[in-house]
Amino acid sequence: MSIYALLTDSAFLLNFQVANAGFSIGAAKMAYMSSLVIGPGSGYNLNTNPMAEADKTALRQNTGKMQNILREQLRAEHESFKAVFDKLRQPIGGFDLDEE
Repeated sequence: MSIYALLTDSAFLLNFQVANAGFSIGAAKMAYMSSLVIGPGSGYNLNTNPMAEADKTALRQNTGKMQNILREQLRAEHESFKAVFDKLRQPIGGFDLDEE
Protein backbone atom coordinates (compact mmCIF):
# COMPACT_ATOMS: atom_id res chain seq x y z
CA MET A 1 0.00 0.00 0.00
CA SER A 2 1.46 3.31 -1.00
CA ILE A 3 0.15 6.76 -0.20
CA TYR A 4 1.33 10.06 -1.55
CA ALA A 5 -0.05 13.56 -1.33
CA LEU A 6 0.50 16.63 -3.47
CA LEU A 7 -0.24 20.02 -1.97
CA THR A 8 -0.07 23.26 -3.92
CA ASP A 9 -1.52 26.72 -3.41
CA SER A 10 -4.68 25.90 -5.36
CA ALA A 11 -5.23 22.16 -5.08
CA PHE A 12 -4.71 19.11 -2.92
CA LEU A 13 -4.48 15.59 -4.30
CA LEU A 14 -4.25 12.40 -2.27
CA ASN A 15 -3.66 9.21 -4.19
CA PHE A 16 -3.16 5.76 -2.77
CA GLN A 17 -2.80 2.31 -4.24
CA VAL A 18 -3.79 -0.95 -2.63
CA ALA A 19 -2.61 -4.19 -4.28
CA ASN A 20 -2.11 -2.56 -7.70
CA ALA A 21 -5.64 -1.09 -7.72
CA GLY A 22 -5.49 2.68 -8.00
CA PHE A 23 -7.91 4.99 -6.24
CA SER A 24 -7.71 8.74 -5.82
CA ILE A 25 -9.30 11.42 -3.68
CA GLY A 26 -8.82 14.98 -4.82
CA ALA A 27 -10.01 18.33 -3.56
CA ALA A 28 -9.62 21.71 -5.21
CA LYS A 29 -10.23 25.13 -3.71
CA MET A 30 -11.02 27.89 -6.17
CA ALA A 31 -12.19 31.42 -5.57
CA TYR A 32 -15.89 30.63 -5.20
CA MET A 33 -16.02 26.87 -5.43
CA SER A 34 -14.76 23.83 -3.56
CA SER A 35 -14.94 20.32 -4.90
CA LEU A 36 -14.16 16.81 -3.78
CA VAL A 37 -13.72 14.03 -6.30
CA ILE A 38 -13.56 10.40 -5.19
CA GLY A 39 -13.15 7.61 -7.69
CA PRO A 40 -10.84 5.26 -9.52
CA GLY A 41 -7.37 6.60 -10.01
CA SER A 42 -5.51 6.90 -13.28
CA GLY A 43 -5.02 3.60 -15.05
CA TYR A 44 -7.74 1.88 -13.06
CA ASN A 45 -9.40 -0.60 -15.38
CA LEU A 46 -9.58 -4.35 -15.85
CA ASN A 47 -6.91 -4.33 -18.58
CA THR A 48 -4.19 -2.82 -16.41
CA ASN A 49 -5.49 -4.20 -13.09
CA PRO A 50 -7.20 -7.53 -13.80
CA MET A 51 -9.25 -9.18 -11.08
CA ALA A 52 -7.89 -12.32 -9.45
CA GLU A 53 -9.74 -15.52 -10.38
CA ALA A 54 -10.91 -15.95 -6.76
CA ASP A 55 -12.43 -12.46 -6.86
CA LYS A 56 -14.22 -13.22 -10.13
CA THR A 57 -15.70 -16.42 -8.68
CA ALA A 58 -16.83 -14.67 -5.49
CA LEU A 59 -18.37 -11.85 -7.54
CA ARG A 60 -20.33 -14.32 -9.68
CA GLN A 61 -21.61 -16.17 -6.60
CA ASN A 62 -22.63 -12.98 -4.81
CA THR A 63 -24.31 -11.48 -7.88
CA GLY A 64 -27.09 -14.08 -7.81
CA LYS A 65 -27.65 -13.53 -4.08
CA MET A 66 -27.69 -9.76 -4.51
CA GLN A 67 -30.20 -10.01 -7.37
CA ASN A 68 -32.50 -12.18 -5.22
CA ILE A 69 -32.26 -9.73 -2.32
CA LEU A 70 -32.96 -6.78 -4.63
CA ARG A 71 -35.90 -8.60 -6.22
CA GLU A 72 -37.37 -9.33 -2.76
CA GLN A 73 -36.91 -5.70 -1.66
CA LEU A 74 -38.62 -4.43 -4.82
CA ARG A 75 -41.51 -6.87 -4.32
CA ALA A 76 -41.96 -5.72 -0.70
CA GLU A 77 -41.80 -2.07 -1.77
CA HIS A 78 -44.37 -2.71 -4.51
CA GLU A 79 -46.75 -4.31 -2.01
CA SER A 80 -46.26 -1.43 0.42
CA PHE A 81 -47.05 1.20 -2.23
CA LYS A 82 -50.00 -0.85 -3.43
CA ALA A 83 -51.45 -0.97 0.09
CA VAL A 84 -51.08 2.81 0.49
CA PHE A 85 -52.63 3.59 -2.89
CA ASP A 86 -55.48 1.12 -2.32
CA LYS A 87 -56.36 3.04 0.85
CA LEU A 88 -56.28 6.32 -1.09
CA ARG A 89 -58.61 4.91 -3.75
CA GLN A 90 -61.37 4.23 -1.25
CA PRO A 91 -64.18 6.74 -1.65
CA ILE A 92 -64.21 9.68 0.70
CA GLY A 93 -67.43 9.74 2.70
CA GLY A 94 -69.70 12.78 2.74
CA PHE A 95 -69.77 13.45 -0.98
CA ASP A 96 -72.58 12.21 -3.14
CA LEU A 97 -71.61 12.82 -6.74
CA ASP A 98 -74.85 11.32 -8.17
CA GLU A 99 -77.04 14.26 -7.00
CA GLU A 100 -76.00 16.68 -9.76
